[in-house]
Amino acid sequence: METKYPLGYQFKLIQEKFKKYFNASLESMDLTFSQFVVLDYLEKNREGKVTQKDISQALQLKHSTVIGILKRLEVKEMVQCIVDQENKRYRNVLLTKKAVNSLEEMYRHREEMEKRLVSNLTKEEEKELRILLSKVLYSFPQEE
Repeated sequence: METKYPLGYQFKLIQEKFKKYFNASLESMDLTFSQFVVLDYLEKNREGKVTQKDISQALQLKHSTVIGILKRLEVKEMVQCIVDQENKRYRNVLLTKKAVNSLEEMYRHREEMEKRLVSNLTKEEEKELRILLSKVLYSFPQEE
């Protein structure tokens, strides 16, 4: 099952297929993969303040992209963006009850996608893949 495509192109194809199938699995919730990633980040950082800038930096997304995602999530009543009282230049982003109540189902979809990714691998191959992918990821300079 070897392919002649360069590695970078194979990573691109995998990511595109992953996003396509993940988007299809989230369609019933009226969410996209990008929106899920932002909601997941907010959930993991719920104890502190999270600004649009924090999301942009952590997820390595352009500020304009984050603003667009957050606007769509606000319309869907999944997040609230509130001006920070200590620094009026920042907007804090909060999960709504609706988002919190939906997280379990979102995580179930992610788990299904994770299983699909490794469905043709043995447990040992999956472990090796995770090690190799980490090595590839960390072969690039880390952005701050």
